[in-house]
Amino acid sequence: MSEIDRYDEELRYLLHVRDRFPAALAGAAEAYEPPDMLTLVLVADVYFRLNASYMQARRLAHGHWSRMEKVAALSTLSVMLVRPIQTDPGVSDHFYFNPLFALSCGFNRLGARFIDLDPRTIRRMAGWLDKFRVASSDYALDVLFAARSGTPDASFPLREEDAPLPLRHNELFDIDLMVSFYDVLKRFVDRVRPG
Repeated sequence: MSEIDRYDEELRYLLHVRDRFPAALAGAAEAYEPPDMLTLVLVADVYFRLNASYMQARRLAHGHWSRMEKVAALSTLSVMLVRPIQTDPGVSDHFYFNPLFALSCGFNRLGARFIDLDPRTIRRMAGWLDKFRVASSDYALDVLFAARSGTPDASFPLREEDAPLPLRHNELFDIDLMVSFYDVLKRFVDRVRPG
């Protein structure tokens, strides 16, 4: 599959989740401003860069490129790096829009729904996700955001294989933790899924 086809597939997926997301907000949907296409392109871009960095850092075999629990984890974390939903910082209910959208992206990869979890578990996960940062990649993300918003920096290539996001050991641990979470979730979903 070509790089363009992979981006198209990822964008279709993000649009699918975005269009169904307000139903998960249960009463707060009127305050929800869905991410625009440019922002979703940025999320897809960050996803592929994060994937390339993670694969390289963990020296994973080529067959691991499409493990759904890894895809789900990186989808979730890519959304949290971009934070595509603009919220009103003065409204506490809006605090969780980006983490909930991120969880929607990850859970949907496995055919699950995060809203089926206990509300306290969702709140804890959303709180943990809100703290997720990749500090070692701040410069790369800033330049990528600028490039996607129309002020490109010619010194920063936009192809994923040329510009992976640098990851520190503790950041890799956070990604591993999210992959493990989705691995457990996938096993549970597979066990309870009919057929």
